[in-house]
Amino acid sequence: MQRFRSIARVALVSGLIFGLGGNPVARAAEEMPAEPAARDLGLVVFDAALLRPLGAISTLAGAGFFVVSLPLVLPAGQFETAKEVLIDTPVEDTFARPLGSL
Repeated sequence: MQRFRSIARVALVSGLIFGLGGNPVARAAEEMPAEPAARDLGLVVFDAALLRPLGAISTLAGAGFFVVSLPLVLPAGQFETAKEVLIDTPVEDTFARPLGSL
């Protein structure tokens, strides 16, 4: 039963992140220039080693807060604002931003 609950939680969070947020990776690929500028190796390592894992944690936390805030957000008509702040922004910062561009 515990395993089913954990699988259900992962499916719910994944569905919220990818179902409501569209495909941020595809959107970012369309917005990227043809040739990215040369990036400093230190920034790339810092981004990959520290910022991306923290971004993944903030994405999961934002999705959790989003689900918890739905009873307050829906009656107020602020669904899109909450989704943008709590889900879209962390997803784009973590998964769509080019590596090393802070």
